[in-house]
Amino acid sequence: MMRFFTGRGGPAGLALSSALLGMAVALSGCSGGAVEPASEGPLPFDPMSENAGSDPVDGAEEAPAPGTSQNEPGNTEGNPDPMLVEADPNPNPAPTTPPPGLMPGPGFFIGETCFAPCDSDASDADAMGVTDGFGFERGQSCVVPGSESAARGLPCVPGLSEMGGGGYLVGELCVPACSAARLADEQGYGFEALQTCVVEGSPAATQAARCPILPREGLPEPGDGFQLPAGCFPRCVNAAGDAGGFGFEQERTCVVAGSDAAVQGVPCVPAPADVIGLCPPPPIVCPVANGVTLECGCGFRQGFAEQKQVIMNTPGASQYFLASAMMETTTLTAAYPLGDVFPNGAQKTGDAFNGGIAKQNWGMMRRCHPEWSGLGAGDFLTGAELNLDLALDIEVYDECRQVFGNDWWSGHRLGFNTLGNNDPDVQRFRAAMDWTNLMLEGHLADDVFFYVVVPAI
Repeated sequence: MMRFFTGRGGPAGLALSSALLGMAVALSGCSGGAVEPASEGPLPFDPMSENAGSDPVDGAEEAPAPGTSQNEPGNTEGNPDPMLVEADPNPNPAPTTPPPGLMPGPGFFIGETCFAPCDSDASDADAMGVTDGFGFERGQSCVVPGSESAARGLPCVPGLSEMGGGGYLVGELCVPACSAARLADEQGYGFEALQTCVVEGSPAATQAARCPILPREGLPEPGDGFQLPAGCFPRCVNAAGDAGGFGFEQERTCVVAGSDAAVQGVPCVPAPADVIGLCPPPPIVCPVANGVTLECGCGFRQGFAEQKQVIMNTPGASQYFLASAMMETTTLTAAYPLGDVFPNGAQKTGDAFNGGIAKQNWGMMRRCHPEWSGLGAGDFLTGAELNLDLALDIEVYDECRQVFGNDWWSGHRLGFNTLGNNDPDVQRFRAAMDWTNLMLEGHLADDVFFYVVVPAI
């Protein structure tokens, strides 16, 4: 029976996964300089937990189970062999009638298709060992020369099936050849440099079409660390590491250069040893506003863990307030020129005066905080009280969010007189703040910060 064989088993085989995870867990139970993850750090990398799952790539179609192949007789949808739409009642069908203008060549014309000859019969047999003369090579069905299927075909010139190049087409992705065959599964799928790879000469390589490798995007800034799905790990200096290549130094997990874990990662810049937390693994999906993807990123600032806790432990504080402060300041404090300044350097006064760590403007403050409801634009220095009283800062923030509702973003961005103005700039500002709030999930007590490039006004 003809099969459309996609190669199950996927990259980074089960043996590697078990070895890495098992050794890391075993070492974590040791004492006296034991190799174990820091309490605040990530667990050692398990290649089965991310891209190195049971399928070649995320989103790739799963191969049909034995006996239910999409090319079994009776399955007409997506069947590349038109002769196998139903079980053939005639066990010895007559040769295919040649269409007008059929050019003789090395292929086999069967039904309405000219199949290329298979290089070997390696992909002919199904899971039960049954052969039908059809194989799958270079991303397409082929016919095994000398088989019964070949005997009933007519000579023809098959079309070109591949673009050519140094990569292998797996699903919809063009992936490179593996550099370490030892890390691949029995079909030839591996996981290196944070992506699926294919071992040259393996069944997976035989079945895949060739394709050109394109430059990768979304990789971290290169450094002497190793970016894995769990984060950017520093290079081990003295630790020998476990079987998978993970060690433990300076109270955090590290990766041994040249190890299996190092092969599976890409270069990155690890955080300093005294920094708490890890940025999410790349690529970070940035927010989109008005059909445009905004520039965004992640980094570390020493002392942020403590300052985040000060903010979040203040009555009334919310994660969204922290996101607002992170959008407006680089220190999560009000340590900026009094009232803030315009891009041209002029000081902000009147209703444009900013106060607090989220830089709330006076025009909004005096209209939502009951105690200031009778004050005017000229009383703007009253807003400086937010710089000295975090609890008051949070109280006024919450009051303004409640009073102005969905109009709050426009007023916070452009001033009270622009309430309800949902122009592209306001949409971009809100998308950036919403994204920052989303990314802060799980990062309320570490030194990690997130940013979106939004022009100051």
